[in-house]
Amino acid sequence: MLNTFLTYLNDQLSQTILGNFTPLFVNIFSLLFLGISAYYISKFILRLLAKIATKATHHSFDDSLRKHKVLSKSARLGSLTITWSMLNIFQANQSAGYEFILLGVELFAVFVFVQIAFALLNVFSDTYKQYRIAKDVPINGFIQVIKLFIFLITLTITASILTQKSPIYLLSSLGAITAVLLLIFRDTILGFVGGVQIIANRLISVGDWIEAPDFNADGEVLEIGLNTIKVQNWDKTISSFPTHSVLSNSFKNWKGMKQSGGRRIKRSVLIDINSITEFDNDWLNPKKPALPLLSECDLTYATSNLAVYRRYLEAWLKNYNRIHNDYTLIVRELAPTQHGVPIEVYGFANDNTWRNYEEIQADVVNQMIILLPRFDLVAFQQASGLDFQKAFSQNT
Repeated sequence: MLNTFLTYLNDQLSQTILGNFTPLFVNIFSLLFLGISAYYISKFILRLLAKIATKATHHSFDDSLRKHKVLSKSARLGSLTITWSMLNIFQANQSAGYEFILLGVELFAVFVFVQIAFALLNVFSDTYKQYRIAKDVPINGFIQVIKLFIFLITLTITASILTQKSPIYLLSSLGAITAVLLLIFRDTILGFVGGVQIIANRLISVGDWIEAPDFNADGEVLEIGLNTIKVQNWDKTISSFPTHSVLSNSFKNWKGMKQSGGRRIKRSVLIDINSITEFDNDWLNPKKPALPLLSECDLTYATSNLAVYRRYLEAWLKNYNRIHNDYTLIVRELAPTQHGVPIEVYGFANDNTWRNYEEIQADVVNQMIILLPRFDLVAFQQASGLDFQKAFSQNT
C-alpha cells in the first residue's frame, strides 16, 4: 500500500518543476513525515507509561528524568525504527537517492544513541548523588570520562560513515597522532588520575571544608569534576583549581575536625614578669574563699602565683561544660619573651560549629584575663596613648 502511494505521488509530482528530482523529494518528504509522526506517537506512549511507572519510583528520580528530557530523547527511537524500516523499502524498490538517505539515517542513529546515553548517564549521576556514599566517593569525574570516551567513539563512527571506511581502519591511523592526542588531553588524563587518587584515598569529598592556599581556596567543596574542583569560599566567592593538583600541591581538609565533634582552642595571654611572685600559704589562704576550685588543684610543686594560676585555670576548664574533656587539655607556660611570659590554653571545644566555637574560644580567653587579678598577676600589653595620658596627669 505504501509503495502504491509513493508511486502515485511520484507520477503526480513529476509533472511539476521538480522533474527528475521528484523521486528523491518524495522519499525524503515521506521519510520526514513518518519519522516526525512516529516521534510524537512514541512520546505520547512513553508519557503514559511514565505516569504509571512514577507511582513506584522516587520523586527525585522522576525530576531527573524530566530535567534531562529522557522521554523526549527516547521517543526518537520510534523515529529511527520507522526510518530504518523505510530504508528497507527504498532498497527493495531501488528508490532514487537511497545512498544519500542511508547516510542521513545512519548519522541520525548515531545522534540518537549518543543523546540517550548522555541523558542516562546524567540521570545515573543525579540518582547516585542522593546517597550518602556520594560525598565520600564522587563519580562525577568518571561520568565525564565515560562521556569523553563515548564522544571519541561517536567521532570515529561518524568519520567512518562519512568516509565509507571501516572504524578499524581509522583507529589504526591514530597511532601517528597519539602524541598530539596526549598533548591535547593532558589535563584530562591527569585529572582522571587525580580523581582516582581522591576516591581511592578519600582525600576530598563534596561538602568538605578545605584550605588550598596556593589557589586562594578556603571553603566548602561544591563539585569534584574531571578537570576542576570547585570550592565555595566563606566570602561566597567560587574558587576552582585543577583536579590533578591534589597530587602535587598541599591542602588542608577539615573533615577530621568535623567528624571528631571538637575543635582546637590554642590561645595565649602575656603575663607581666614583674607581677610574678613567690608562692606561700600566707599569700594563698586569704584568696581561698574567692577561688572555689582550689581544692581540685595539686599545688605540691607550685612555686609561684603564676603556677597556682595555671593549675586553677586548668581546673576551671575541666569543669567548663563547653570544653571536650576526652581530648588533650593543657594550660602551659611558654618561653619568656620581651613582652612577658605567655600562658597558653591548648584544648578542644565540644562544638565545632563556627559561630559557637568562636563564642567558646572568646569565653575562655575572657576567663583567662578575669582570673589574673585574683592571683595578683598583670597582663602585658603595649602602652597606648591613654596610658601615657594617665601617667602624665598623675605626675602633674
